[in-house]
This record gives sequence, C-alpha cells and structure tokens, in this order.
Amino acid sequence: MREITWISLIFLLLTGTTTSVLSDYDLVNIPNLFKEKNITMTEFKNVSMLESGEYDEIEDQRDGDGWRYFTFGDKLRKQVIIYNHGHRGRKQEYEKFATDGPRKGGRDLYEKAQWYFKNGVSFYGALRKETSDLEGIYGRGIEAIEVFYNMTKKVKQIHGEDVDICYVGHSEGGSSVLYSSIFLEGRHVAISPSHNKYSVFKLTGKEFYDSPEYYNRTKNLTVLMGDLELKNSKFEKMFRKAEELDHINTKLLKGFTHSFMVETMFLDETGPEVLDACGFKN
Repeated sequence: MREITWISLIFLLLTGTTTSVLSDYDLVNIPNLFKEKNITMTEFKNVSMLESGEYDEIEDQRDGDGWRYFTFGDKLRKQVIIYNHGHRGRKQEYEKFATDGPRKGGRDLYEKAQWYFKNGVSFYGALRKETSDLEGIYGRGIEAIEVFYNMTKKVKQIHGEDVDICYVGHSEGGSSVLYSSIFLEGRHVAISPSHNKYSVFKLTGKEFYDSPEYYNRTKNLTVLMGDLELKNSKFEKMFRKAEELDHINTKLLKGFTHSFMVETMFLDETGPEVLDACGFKN
C-alpha cells in the first residue's frame, strides 16, 4: 500500500489524476490524515440548559482535544445510532444550527438524541469543531471520518463489543456514511449525501456515483432523500445510481427538501424511516 501524503493528495486534486486505489483511503491508511491521535470523545456537560435556551456553554465546551457529543438517557440500549451532522454544524455557532432553518425547525442534536432514546435507541451525535477549514481537504474529506472512527471506539467501550451500530449522517455527514458502508461493520443510512466537492470522495477526485470501486463494495447501505432534492442534477445522479444497484436500498420522501430531511420538526416523519433503514424495531 502506498503511503498517503498531503503532497500527493494536493497533486491529485490539482491535476485531476484519479489513479488512486481503494486501499489509499481505507481504515488502515486514512488515519494517517487524522489531525488528532489517541483522543477521547467526551459527552457534553449540563446539556439540560439547552431546554431553557442557554447555548453559550456549548461553545465553551466545543473546542479542545477530541470531540464533544450529545446523547440522552441513563439506560444503555443495545441498538445505537452514531450520527454525523452536515456542513452547517461546522460553520455556525451551535445555537443557530440547533434553532434556525427555512421553517425555523432547527437541527438540534440533543433533541434528536431524546427522540431516538424514546424510540428505543441510544443516539450519539458529535458536534464537529473544524471551523477553520470549511472548504479544505481535511474539513470536507477527513474530519467526519475521524469522528466516526473515534465515536465507534467510544460506543463500544460504553455498550460493549456486541453493540448493534447504525451509522447515520446528513449532507456532508451523509457522504461519510457512504464511506462507512464500505469500511465499518453495521448498518448505514445516508440522508441526502453530498457529492464530491462536499465529501470524503473529494480525496478521490471523482463522484461517488462514478466510482464503482467504491459503490460496488458498499454494505447494508440505505440512501434516503427528499423528492424535491432531485432538482439538483448531482443529487439526482447519486440517487439514480443507488437505485440501479441491487445491494443499496433507496427511498424518496415526498414533498421533502434537503433541509427538511434533517430538521427536528420533521422527526416524527423522518425518524421512523431511519429506524427502519437501521433495522431497529421500536
């Protein structure tokens, strides 16, 4: 296997060369690009303050070594969702991310954790912190995988090695689920996964739907999208390619846009679809 270097990746992106092989970006090699080694994932403290609209402490806790995550409930479920949020969670303060949206629906990870716990599943959603590299190789292509990698280890420490994990993500986080479905054991639900420019596949220089060396190796993958998203040609190409493949499940939610797929106000509609795709029975 070739050693991955930043120089080789930059050369790949600048020249459009796509001679890389699958092993360059597998779980053996991709940790070479992680920014943090041997870190721990830490649960946010005092999250009950969110219920009264207090968000400042979330920002205070957000930085530092490793990542902070939201979860809920004092009972450990054997069925677990590890969740990766989209790009807005990196470029916005958490208060805006959690409460704002086209219909002011918000994308609050703590509210999602409560909803899933009430439906029999433990939810772990890390708040990504890489706000200084919004468009770069690490921010777009690596950090979400680094979070999945480390959150998996943390969940297994808490719940045991036999825990039933489902990897779920939206948009930029959804593209990391396309990746996890190749390299991580469990079920995988990609909600409105972003295309090349906004995903881990930025590293390969090609779209996921143009990469049979990747999509032919996906396992236990479901792609969920809103039918209104298909007005975007690249989202449509992604979904249509997934539809063609017998080993990938697909579903369109009628009347849903990209943001509706993840806003907490629609959890009673989108949440059951995620649970079903994860194979989790309420």
